[in-house]
Amino acid sequence: MKSIETLDFSHNDISGLIPQSLTKVNELTILDVSYNKLTGRIPVGGQMRTMNELNYYANNSGLCGMQIRIKCPKDISSSEPIEKEDENSSWISWEGTLIGFPIGFFLSFLIMAYSLNYLCVQILVKTCGISKLDNGDKTQTFVKEKLQQNSTMKSCLSTSMKPKLKCLT
Repeated sequence: MKSIETLDFSHNDISGLIPQSLTKVNELTILDVSYNKLTGRIPVGGQMRTMNELNYYANNSGLCGMQIRIKCPKDISSSEPIEKEDENSSWISWEGTLIGFPIGFFLSFLIMAYSLNYLCVQILVKTCGISKLDNGDKTQTFVKEKLQQNSTMKSCLSTSMKPKLKCLT
């Protein structure tokens, strides 16, 4: 059996591994195992090193080895170290989220409150005839005092503006 030159096992629906014992067949020049269901590493040694013809291994999706230039899973895991996730970086991202979310929520609330107050003051300025507001006194109390002083503004409040000025009460 050591003097066999050609073995053709193609199209036989063979599954499993290619036997390592084929490396001991010194005269073997062609080993055609195409169109089977073979898996695993193609044996290396003896004449098996010289069998680089891709057609002889075609349609065996589970085969790997230097003959067909497909790295085996064991080769990949040993040559390229797997990166471990740094525990500190994971904690930092959650810590940032836990700190950033409440701060962002609080700042959004303050900005909305300021905008609403500013909007109410602008409505009064445009519709009730307040011509000028002091920069330091753009508060609700200042606007209420101005409204109480001017009879035109009181009538403004008693008519269509009342629903719009609920922010001042």
